[in-house]
Amino acid sequence: MTGKLSRAEKRKSRQAQKKEAQKISNRIFSSNLVPETNGPPRLDSKPDLNNQPRLSPDNFDYTKYAFEWDLSASDCDGEWSWGETRAWSEEDKINIIEVNLKKQENNTWQQVKDQTYNGANNKRWRRNKYIPVCNLVQEAQDRWMLDDIRIEYPTTFRLRTMSKRRIWGFRIKSCFFVVWYDKGHEICPSKSR
Repeated sequence: MTGKLSRAEKRKSRQAQKKEAQKISNRIFSSNLVPETNGPPRLDSKPDLNNQPRLSPDNFDYTKYAFEWDLSASDCDGEWSWGETRAWSEEDKINIIEVNLKKQENNTWQQVKDQTYNGANNKRWRRNKYIPVCNLVQEAQDRWMLDDIRIEYPTTFRLRTMSKRRIWGFRIKSCFFVVWYDKGHEICPSKSR
């Protein structure tokens, strides 16, 4: 016998190596998790906006984590050129913004990204999606670039709440930081307008 491994033995060896690598990876990431009995895993603390580095590591698969949110990065100063104030009313904050964000809390990010709705002609459209900052109206692009934190994120994430209402922000790890609440779908108008 030459000591050569059969195909089946090679496959079993590769599978064992893969399982061992996964165990090591799980140990590394489980130290940041709070044990949950129901639902997807959550981070033990929200990312600190003042702590470097802000960008998530490449090997962090946020799509398997619970959707978490934070209002601390909100841009509520002044008003938009179309007359809408950037500051939210208490009623909008409680009845629309927080209600919609809380609806997503038991979902993984993958589930949030996969949500759809019936559009014109019964076509399915994504409710929530990433949109590059360069696709926003120029005023929103300029506001985005005013903040040192947001400038590092060339892509926004948009949550659709109702027919025209949108919540805009960015993601760090599995936390969605809300920046704007757009009542009239003006920050990134539909192409059909």
